Amino acid sequence: MDPAATHLEALVWAVASTSGPVLEVGGGFYSTPVLAGFARAGRQVWCEESDPSWRAELESRWGEHVSFVENAPEEPWAVVLVDHRPPEARAEMVNRHKGRAVVVVHDTEPENAAVYPGLADAVAGGCTFDTLEPWTTVMTP
Repeated sequence: MDPAATHLEALVWAVASTSGPVLEVGGGFYSTPVLAGFARAGRQVWCEESDPSWRAELESRWGEHVSFVENAPEEPWAVVLVDHRPPEARAEMVNRHKGRAVVVVHDTEPENAAVYPGLADAVAGGCTFDTLEPWTTVMTP
């Protein structure tokens, strides 16, 4: 399996198990179309993407169903997917949303501790999907 897609099992479980708006932090060719499918079924989906050219590329494909923004509003999100750049920003994003939403975090295997500073502590106590690498960790409120 493509390493960029190993979070899909956890993401689909999280979205299917909840109701309410979904925030994708860091769009991609795997998660964004899956979330667009949920949006077609009635879920509100936002994608926060800081890279303007990448955001434009994703919006040109799925903008009819997903709201693309540089900075998402503070909402009572049901699910937040954390899979963005820069790597050092992931722990802060996890800490901002954990306890208030189901937070799905990609790339959580221990070897990534140096690449994603603070992430191991931020996801401690979560349920880790480790059948495929990179791992994905889910935290529920």
